[in-house]
Amino acid sequence: MVEDVRTMRGLNCNSDHFLVKTIIKQKLIGTQMKTIKQTKWNQSNLQDLAMPKQHRTCLHNRLIGKEAQHDIEGEWTQIKEAIIESANKVIQTQATSNRNEWWDELCKLIMSQKNEARKKYL
Repeated sequence: MVEDVRTMRGLNCNSDHFLVKTIIKQKLIGTQMKTIKQTKWNQSNLQDLAMPKQHRTCLHNRLIGKEAQHDIEGEWTQIKEAIIESANKVIQTQATSNRNEWWDELCKLIMSQKNEARKKYL
């Protein structure tokens, strides 16, 4: 159901066309999904041939000190924690990179000049 339609002449959408703003109201039935944050491991450490052996020994040392659980869930959580801790210690996580490496002060200056010229035109 469309409630409102307007043209937005002052907004800059990097085109010679004007932006059209519509307000649409619709009832959607949806479920919220849980987002799982995945760990990105450092791939350069995985390329090294000594890392798997070091990871194996670290994991073995962590699992050897654990006592056996009577339920399967307890066993699984112990194994999972041991794997994650040894991977964090040996392989380590990958640092996040900046996605906009190309965006610098020169780009900001050019964009502001372009926006000023567009405001004069309008």
